[in-house]
Amino acid sequence: MTPQLLLIIMCLISGIILLDKYSVGEFGISQPLLSASILGFAAGDFSKGVLLGLLLQPLWIVELPIGRKVPLDGQASGIAGAVVFFTLILIGKVPFEKAAFAAIVLASIMSILGGWLDLVQRKINGYISLRIERATSLWEVAFVHAAALDVAFLRGVIIAVASFVVSLLSVPLIAYIPFIPFERLLVSTFSIGLAGALTLIGLKKAAIPALAGFASWAVVWFCIKFL
Repeated sequence: MTPQLLLIIMCLISGIILLDKYSVGEFGISQPLLSASILGFAAGDFSKGVLLGLLLQPLWIVELPIGRKVPLDGQASGIAGAVVFFTLILIGKVPFEKAAFAAIVLASIMSILGGWLDLVQRKINGYISLRIERATSLWEVAFVHAAALDVAFLRGVIIAVASFVVSLLSVPLIAYIPFIPFERLLVSTFSIGLAGALTLIGLKKAAIPALAGFASWAVVWFCIKFL
């Protein structure tokens, strides 16, 4: 697959995936596990997309877009991670484990861009709501709704393009990335997810995160030492 074709595919599907968040409905396909799997299928390797999604999803358990809260963008992270991952593998010929580690790091950074774009989209949606209230015909309402869909789609495209460029620029640095087996990466992200999940059920006292962090570290150490 050529870089140009990969970029086009990733942009189109990323834009469609982010219609899930505000514009069409919250169906869950923009969550990292599903978005990485979908993008993996489009890139020709569904199984690796699923594995990447398993790595990314636990990191965003505690970052839920509830109410007016604007958390670090897990949806953008899933898209960014998948774009980085498959760009490094298909274009940069980077080994799976190193590409996965790079995808986790860069996806976490790109979530900041996703959060900023989320704020921009919310402001535009507020303006669109006012336009709909002042609309004088069904055609005008339909036009404004179409504009809202375009904004959401464009957000996905921007994240995909930025991730594609960042991944290409990072190829020379891959040699300095540590080789971490997939199993250890999975244990690490699930440990982080477990610690975050404890805060969702009301366990927010200082001792609980400390114990969760220690338990997570112990699990990771055991796997590295004996597996």
